[in-house]
Amino acid sequence: MTSLILGTPTSLPILRKPEYDPTIRRFNEFLAGRSANEETIREFFELEASLYSAKSIMLHKSAIKAAAKQAYPTHDIRIIATMDALFKSIKLPKPQDRVQEKDLFSKEEIRKIVAHSPKHIGLFIKSLYNTCSRVSECLSMRLDDCFEDEQAIRCPIVGKGKKERTLVMGKALFHTVCKHFGGRTWLFEHHGKRYSRQHMWETIRRYGREATGRWIHPHSMRHSRITHLLEDGVPLVAVSRLAGHSQTSTTTQFYAHNQMKAAEIIRTGI
Repeated sequence: MTSLILGTPTSLPILRKPEYDPTIRRFNEFLAGRSANEETIREFFELEASLYSAKSIMLHKSAIKAAAKQAYPTHDIRIIATMDALFKSIKLPKPQDRVQEKDLFSKEEIRKIVAHSPKHIGLFIKSLYNTCSRVSECLSMRLDDCFEDEQAIRCPIVGKGKKERTLVMGKALFHTVCKHFGGRTWLFEHHGKRYSRQHMWETIRRYGREATGRWIHPHSMRHSRITHLLEDGVPLVAVSRLAGHSQTSTTTQFYAHNQMKAAEIIRTGI
């Protein structure tokens, strides 16, 4: 398959569509001055496959394809056919049956990301990790729903699959977040409005990349927290409840804490 057009362009136009714009901006950042051709588009989606779900990548493919067509204002049917074939050939990732090592960060790496990030992002990352929550769940914490007991701050939310769960946050972290964000309705609030999932997602990825040299998926905070707890010997049932899993089998399916690491396999061999 031939490239679309060699040498040009080095960025794709922003289409001013809210659902497309973050992906196009991320692609332009990924290009870093290179041409937007078949090779770089494939590289981008190879990276996407390690970071996003199949559903998200479907949207991202639509965004990049629409922007690419805008960037190549031509009626040449060969270009159109090449572009259609290219995006059709980009396969969606298959669902994983367990969390991979590449999805995990050590506590030291997470502290490094927090230290490198602006304070509001660092506090949000710490909250994600400590509460073992998803980005949307953490952002859904309403101040009126938060209550304090002898040990911690608890906040009931509606999580993934419309399942109710309670997030638990340390008092010191909670009060630091309240003081810094100054929210009136939401714990994570900016100028009277709740922070968007997309803003947190993109910002965490950017500062995580700068701090560690790795492309970070914000969901990695949750993956890492669950894995660290299991490695520390916390009972499976307790970890499963913290993660909001309805069954412990879900935790064991995705978090292979009982598998030997490569170094252990090599060390114990003959």
